[in-house]
Amino acid sequence: MKILSVKFLNLNSLSGAHEIRFDKAPFTDSGLFAITGPTGAGKTTLLDAITVALYGRVHRHEKDVEETMSRHTAESYAEVEFEVKDKIYRAKWSQKRARGKIDGNLLGEKMELSEVSTGKILGDHTLKNTKAAIVELSGLDYHQFLRSVILSQGDFTKFLKANENERSELLEKITDTGIYSKISSYIFIRQRIEKEKLDSLTEKLEDTVVLSAEELQSHHARLTELGINEKNQKAEVAKIQSQITWVAAINNLTKNVEQQVAELSEKETLHIEKQKDFHALTQHELAVGFRPQLIEIKTIREQADGIHSELGKLTDALPGYQASAETALSELQLAVTTAGQAQEELTAKGPLLEKISRMDTGLQSLSRQVGQLKISVQQAKQIVDDLKFKKEQRVLTAGQLVEQISQLENWLLENEKDKGLEASIATLKQYQQRLNEQETGIQGLIAQKGQAQLAEQTALHQAEQNEAEITKYGKELKEKQLLVDSLTIELGKVLDGKTRESIADDCLQLPSIVQLYEQQHRTAINYNNLLIQRYELTNAIANLKSGVDQKTSALKTLESEYKSAKEQLADLRELVLIQERIHKYEADRDTLKDGEPCPLCGAVHHPYITDQVGARITLAEQKRNDQETLVNKLSQQLQDAALALNTQAVTMSGKEKELTGVSGTLTALQDEFSVDNVKLPTSLAIDKPEEIIVVISAKQKLLDALKNQMLTVGTTEKQLQTAQNSYATAKQKLQDAQGESLMIAERINRYQAELARVADLLVETNQKRESVRSLITNLLQPLGLSIEEPRSEQILINRAATYAKSTQDVQQLLVQQSALKSEIASIETTLNIRQTEWETAGGNLKSEENQLQRKRSERTGLFGDKDPIVERSRLEQAVSVAIKQKDTAQENRQHKKQLADQTAGRIAEEKNEHASLLSKLENLNTNLLALLNEKGITDISTLQTLFLPADTAAQISQLQKELESSIGGLKGRIAATSKDLSHEKAKALTEEPVETLTEKQEALDIQLSLLNQEIGKLKQVLHNDSLTRDKFTEIAKQIEMQKLEFTRWNNLNAMIGSSDGKKFSRFAQGLTLTRLTDLANLHLQKLSDRYQIFKSTENDLELLIVDGYQADVIRPMASLSGGESFLVSLALALGLSDLASHKVQINSLFIDEGFGTLDAETLDIAITALENLQAKGKSIGIISHVEALKERIGTQIQLSKQPGGVSKIKVTEYGKELFEA
Repeated sequence: MKILSVKFLNLNSLSGAHEIRFDKAPFTDSGLFAITGPTGAGKTTLLDAITVALYGRVHRHEKDVEETMSRHTAESYAEVEFEVKDKIYRAKWSQKRARGKIDGNLLGEKMELSEVSTGKILGDHTLKNTKAAIVELSGLDYHQFLRSVILSQGDFTKFLKANENERSELLEKITDTGIYSKISSYIFIRQRIEKEKLDSLTEKLEDTVVLSAEELQSHHARLTELGINEKNQKAEVAKIQSQITWVAAINNLTKNVEQQVAELSEKETLHIEKQKDFHALTQHELAVGFRPQLIEIKTIREQADGIHSELGKLTDALPGYQASAETALSELQLAVTTAGQAQEELTAKGPLLEKISRMDTGLQSLSRQVGQLKISVQQAKQIVDDLKFKKEQRVLTAGQLVEQISQLENWLLENEKDKGLEASIATLKQYQQRLNEQETGIQGLIAQKGQAQLAEQTALHQAEQNEAEITKYGKELKEKQLLVDSLTIELGKVLDGKTRESIADDCLQLPSIVQLYEQQHRTAINYNNLLIQRYELTNAIANLKSGVDQKTSALKTLESEYKSAKEQLADLRELVLIQERIHKYEADRDTLKDGEPCPLCGAVHHPYITDQVGARITLAEQKRNDQETLVNKLSQQLQDAALALNTQAVTMSGKEKELTGVSGTLTALQDEFSVDNVKLPTSLAIDKPEEIIVVISAKQKLLDALKNQMLTVGTTEKQLQTAQNSYATAKQKLQDAQGESLMIAERINRYQAELARVADLLVETNQKRESVRSLITNLLQPLGLSIEEPRSEQILINRAATYAKSTQDVQQLLVQQSALKSEIASIETTLNIRQTEWETAGGNLKSEENQLQRKRSERTGLFGDKDPIVERSRLEQAVSVAIKQKDTAQENRQHKKQLADQTAGRIAEEKNEHASLLSKLENLNTNLLALLNEKGITDISTLQTLFLPADTAAQISQLQKELESSIGGLKGRIAATSKDLSHEKAKALTEEPVETLTEKQEALDIQLSLLNQEIGKLKQVLHNDSLTRDKFTEIAKQIEMQKLEFTRWNNLNAMIGSSDGKKFSRFAQGLTLTRLTDLANLHLQKLSDRYQIFKSTENDLELLIVDGYQADVIRPMASLSGGESFLVSLALALGLSDLASHKVQINSLFIDEGFGTLDAETLDIAITALENLQAKGKSIGIISHVEALKERIGTQIQLSKQPGGVSKIKVTEYGKELFEA
């Protein structure tokens, strides 16, 4: 995998768009480049751009990728092109704010992967799938990428210097092996959990006890015997209960008869008292028949009054409307005159306005030309001034160059002897390198000696502290053991011979038993309420049946009367018809004479010539009308009676259905109560709800006591568990301290052997150092320098560099002098041309200004300062206003005239309507008085006095109906209740009083309750035994399965489990470190042929160094100098890159910091090593702020801070800026 380019927008301090292409010059020319800049300039942000584009993560704050967006921006993205197996891909991450505003909410991240050559999108746009596609292509997940491409060499430097525990933590972080620690801890904890499960199941099995075969047989026999006794007892209880119910029924019936007789007397008295009100109601009903006529008369009178009022208003308004019409006509004539005048003025001034508009257009164009000429003159003058100033500056610079060239040539002549210093510098470097190596070796040995002495003293001190800890932990272990024993005894007292499981089972079972008792209590309450309801329904049905019989008899009587009245009505109607036919011949009858034949019948005898036929007709009609009234009344009575009979029959049917339902519910409640009674330890009586309440209270108290006991057991067990954990912890601490004591003793012996070895090496190294110092002194003396001068080499280098630079400067200054002379000549030529152009432009400007002034004067003389457009607009506006005023006046005149005409027409219509209403009102009054006289009412005012208030009439009518209905119903109920009383007395179930019967029942209930309790206890014992047997079998199966599970986890724990996770972690880290060491040595051989990394055989996580320059002596990593540590840690970092990438070829590396502590020589070695790596095709970027890198690494990405908290990126090559990225 090789990174080809990175492109990003608005990341951290790097605001704006940036792009760096590693596949183009200058990066392709070198392959090794530096990323430099001050702290906080954004060097690491370049790496952030790469990781966020590829994986959507930033290793500095992985959980908040949105924090990478620059402040005060609304969008950011990162895009990387990378090459894998000769194919180029592009990965892009982006994020925006809502509505593109900098204060908008952050929207979701987006990622995209595509093939560059085809533009084809790989996968979809979801983050998860895009990341997976990148991992599949590159062969590296996020953590592998960090370890393979972005090398944190500084972590390995810390690793080399760390103690054992710190080294384990660092290695876990560097190699990402933390999972092994978690696995080890999990296995340790899981083994303990499975052991506790197995122990708990075993204890449960030991505590499970079942009944023997003899006990089971005895319990079943006793249960059968008790069942027979319970059946006999229930039969006796039912017999006494029926006797008590019968006595209560006799008492209730007697009481009901007395109450009904008293209520009947009260209703009849009230009916007599209200006769006056009932008569008033009859008169009110008669008056109500005339209410429609009264309402019609009132309505017509109100209409006539309203028309009369409106007629007066219209008559008063008519003269005003006529005057307004005349005024509107005058206004119309004035508006027509004004509109004509305005149009004439507009027509007269039109030609002048057109001419002035054309003149204004020409003036504007000429004014713009003058303005442009002024700008051209000013620009020409500025160019002339700039050229004159530039010429003066170049002449001054030429004089300075002549002086500089002269000074440099004189200095070169004086220091000509510094030409041959390069060879001496190269020799001096070799001698100083050897001396530095000797000095470093001596310092390392001295440091080793000091470290060994310090380590020995520390180990002795640790041995003393460890012995004190062993004593303290032993004492603490005894105290924890006493506490565990005390809590174990206390738990036994709390359990009181029971097990936690038995108490818990009781706590679980009792609530359901209490609920069942409460259900039985509710059933008993419902049962007793339904008994009372059944009795009441039986009495109500009997009363209703009696009332139905009475109403049936009354209905038959009414039917007979109604039939007879209808027959009489038919006869009377026939008589009236005959008399009416006779009355029709009254005119002919007046012409008849005795002895002369009748023209109709031929009779000559006419006995009825003088008979009063009209009087006879009136009498017959009166009889007919009275009979019709009687028939209608009987018909209404017949309908009311039939309705009352039907209503009572329906009510009785409803009551009978209700009684059937109540009886069925009673039976169901008895069955339900009996079924639930079997489930209870104590048998209950359905008619004794108060006893059930007592039992419920006792069970609830027992449940509360068990819950308190369970709570105490739980608290004590938690305390015991805590104490046992503390005991185990104390025991582990003691064992750890004892093991630490043995390790400390071993370390003391090792440190003492190391001290002796280092002392021998110090003597040998001192002798080699003095030999090299002698060679350096012989070299420096001829050059005027001493070996004591620490900067001898640098002084010589500076002298050689200064001479070479001065020679180069002279050549560059001569070139600059020649170029400057040519530039001055060119400036003079350009200045002459620009001077002529400026003078010509000035003359043209003056001519145009004179012409502009002349035309402005002409325009002012014709029209002054007025605007022709504004004047035309004013005249057109005046014409428009006048026309609108004329139209408005015309519309107003038409409206006023129309209003006056409409008013005159309405006056005529209203007069006709008023006269019609008055005539109709007179006719209605006459007709109504005639009808009132027929009913015996003298006038309308008398009729008004007969009306009652609506609510009063309704109350009287309702009272009348209720009293008549109540009186009839009471009479029927009294008869029915008396009959029921006689029927019940005839049964004669017992002569004993209720008190005696109740005492007998209570005694039987107690016996039956005791019997049910014993039955319930036996059933519960048998039920519990069955549950216990099932539980025993289930626990045995669980123990066998748990043994297999425990064995599996116990074996794993023995191999890799530990409480702190170190057992498996150290083993895995040791294997990883072995492989890492092998890979690192391959790189270390290329960096330096002196050292080889060696993994300690005594400690899995300890690394040693084999020094090839000191007879392959094995040294601790702490003895390495800063430069040596850097080379080793760099080799380890490169090895980790190989380890993490597996089979993936990594061609891009970024090394983050690690160069800040190196001296010049070691830095030179490191850079040389990295150059060797890049020569093999790798592109290597070094992130650092070390100044020396600027001189050694030619290609650089430089970041610099800018105002406002942002940074700028530029790419340079050997100090020359190529472009901004």
